[in-house]
Parts: sequence; structure tokens; C-alpha cells
Amino acid sequence: MSAAPAIPCSTCETGLAAPYPFCPECGRLSPSFVRKGSIGVEIDEVPAEKLRGDLSALLRSWFPDVDVLDAKRRLESGKTLLLTGIDEDSAHRLVETLKTMKAPARLVRVDAGRSWVENLW
Repeated sequence: MSAAPAIPCSTCETGLAAPYPFCPECGRLSPSFVRKGSIGVEIDEVPAEKLRGDLSALLRSWFPDVDVLDAKRRLESGKTLLLTGIDEDSAHRLVETLKTMKAPARLVRVDAGRSWVENLW
């Protein structure tokens, strides 16, 4: 498994290589910091194999319960729900970060009956 790639903060564009809960430059919360809510994040198919690998590693660094092989399979199989049961601010942070990596994603309304951890791939 490769290390998570350094990605730019979606606010100040500082390169973030370490899994901080916030950007040490501007203070913006990390996409890995999520709260319970009624929103989900849907991600489009990622056609490039290298990008699928980078995204899988990044998702694993944010959410250690993610199965990297399952993540790669889902990223190449069309639109899929990445995460559900989170609040709107958390979903926006995640979508903005995915877009900086050229992985189109969007917010969707979902049932908030379960914990977001239960709704992660």
C-alpha cells in the first residue's frame, strides 16, 4: 500500500502530507473530520488507474476502515456513494478536496438513521 499523496488544502492550497485534523496554515478542518447528518457524497467513476490508487490511499489515511481493494473497484465502476450520514459542512469539505484531485463528486440527501462510520464503503 502506498502512502497517501500530498494534496493541497482546498482553501489556501498549502500541500498537506500529514493527516492533520486541520490545515496548519489556514486552520480549515480536514475532510476526514466529519459529523453526523443527512447528507451523502457521491463520486463519479475515476478512469485513471493511478488516480484511483492515490484516492484509495488518501481515503484509507482519512478513514482507516476503508478496504483499499474495494475502494479501487468502486472508483472504476461508475457513480457510487462514498459516504453517507454526514453533515453538510463535512460533505462540502470532502467534495472540494476530491475535486482538487480531479475526482468529481457531489452532495446527495440520504437517510440519517445510521452512523456515518456504518455508511462508509
